[in-house]
Amino acid sequence: AISRDRWFSTRCVPTSDGNLAVLSIDITERRRVEERLKSLNEELQTRNLELDAERLKWQRLIEGIADEVWACDAQGKMSLGNLATKTTMGLEEFQGKELDEVLQEVEILRPDGSVRPREEAPLFRSLQGDVVRGEEIMRNKHTGTTCFRQYSSAPIGDAQGNIVGAVAIVRDITELKKAEAEVRRLNEELEERVKQRTAALEQANRE
Repeated sequence: AISRDRWFSTRCVPTSDGNLAVLSIDITERRRVEERLKSLNEELQTRNLELDAERLKWQRLIEGIADEVWACDAQGKMSLGNLATKTTMGLEEFQGKELDEVLQEVEILRPDGSVRPREEAPLFRSLQGDVVRGEEIMRNKHTGTTCFRQYSSAPIGDAQGNIVGAVAIVRDITELKKAEAEVRRLNEELEERVKQRTAALEQANRE
């Protein structure tokens, strides 16, 4: 409900004839604006605390993401170095399969969503001597499950410098991508609240 109370600023000033004059100015609207700004500040502080809690929650999710370590020999036969790692993609089933077999089971996309050709696969490139870093999107053709992955791949050489295989460290960054999207949303919401507060303050100053 809107308060019916009114606020006045009152002061006494001497007159030329030696008496006092009482000057009174209605400051009700100014007080209402000040109270509204105080309420907006309190709401903003509360929301800031909520945003900090959200960021902390997502940060902990990010820190808990485990890495996969994949390796292949010169013929492309795959092995997963940390079998204790379980992912939503069920990658353990690819243990011992050749890279070509794995690529028949999953579809690999570039970050822009376009299909990545077989010859651009990090382990294939590392078998050619390249050190590769980047991101990819993996989709299981049977289940439709999709995840975002970050990889770093390098060749493995023997004592004579011959490439005998390749190794890749892969991190599932699906939760990271979700967290980044959520943080962007929270930041946009905070910026909007700050704009609203600034506009209210400017309006109050004009009044």
